Amino acid sequence: MAMGGSQDLSSSATSAPNCTINEARSQTQTPQTSTQLPQDPVPKAPKKRGRKRKQLDEKMQIEKRKKFLERNRVAANRCRERKKTYVTNLEVKQKEVLARNQYLLVEVEALREEINVLKQLAYPISTGQTRRIASH
Repeated sequence: MAMGGSQDLSSSATSAPNCTINEARSQTQTPQTSTQLPQDPVPKAPKKRGRKRKQLDEKMQIEKRKKFLERNRVAANRCRERKKTYVTNLEVKQKEVLARNQYLLVEVEALREEINVLKQLAYPISTGQTRRIASH
């Protein structure tokens, strides 16, 4: 039997040329140990690609936050000023439109009166009655 056992080793040694008996044993045992390893129940997350962010220390984070807040404050003030200008322009435009509308209403009333006068002047002609125009 001992010879049979050595033949098994020698047969594995012959399958891997230039190997010693210990190396042949390690090669035959390696797949067995790798299959016996317990598998992780939680799969690992894939590696992220792209640029990695630098980890900033606490002082740098505070400074960065201050800069952000200052830029935001300036932008908010600019936005408020633009809105104020926009509203002021709208109010001016509203006053102009209201004034124009009032002028046009007066103009419409004057034109309606003129139409009535012209109809009264044209009425006697259409009925065949003529009226002398008074001379000044």
